[in-house]
Amino acid sequence: MQNRYAGHLGDFSKLVLLRGISKTGLSLGLNWYLNPYEEENGDGKHTLDNFPDCERYDPELFSRLLALTGSGKRTVAELESLRLVPNCSYFSDNLPLPADIQARPAARTQWFENSLKSLNGAEVVFFDPDNGIVPTSVKSARSRKALKYAMPEEIETTFKNGSSVVIYNHHDRKPIDLYKLRLQSVMPALPHRRILHWTRGSPRSYLWLLQPEHTPALTEVIYNLKERGFGEI
Repeated sequence: MQNRYAGHLGDFSKLVLLRGISKTGLSLGLNWYLNPYEEENGDGKHTLDNFPDCERYDPELFSRLLALTGSGKRTVAELESLRLVPNCSYFSDNLPLPADIQARPAARTQWFENSLKSLNGAEVVFFDPDNGIVPTSVKSARSRKALKYAMPEEIETTFKNGSSVVIYNHHDRKPIDLYKLRLQSVMPALPHRRILHWTRGSPRSYLWLLQPEHTPALTEVIYNLKERGFGEI
């Protein structure tokens, strides 16, 4: 996540999903994976005024995000202040990028440990990295590109601590079957897992890794989301 993305179409789909989860009564934690090193490109321009038909998915949320982008206050802090997701705690520390390349893995580990402490007790934890689950082309946390991804060990640790985990993933240019295989490579033995897909604007997916005790409630959420514009792959 980057501050300039606040309130854009991807944020809307994510918040529709999170607001659905919040209705189950399960406590939520959102790790923004906040990347302060913004790039000079056109990302973040898909704001909701270009997608008026999306209002039907959540009219209140649509209206409030539209007001946010219109105000020019597009930051994670501003999003949090709107309290759009009931019963949700947040971790918004910036991802670290020490100048010393060799120091980066330890800094990333400390950042992640801080996130675990901050979101301790959340029954469902949402990971919101820029691009999603790290691909094989990014070899370690020493790479600057690691800022854009969640690492498998971060996902696995959070799940082993007892939380269900939902991970945002931006669709890459690979065929859908290869893309799906990459998502399925995360904790492949886990029986309770689903993938929801959102195709408005740039396609993006949400990988759900479900704890057995959360599966009935979250399966109902997934069913409702499929009725409201999400697909399943």
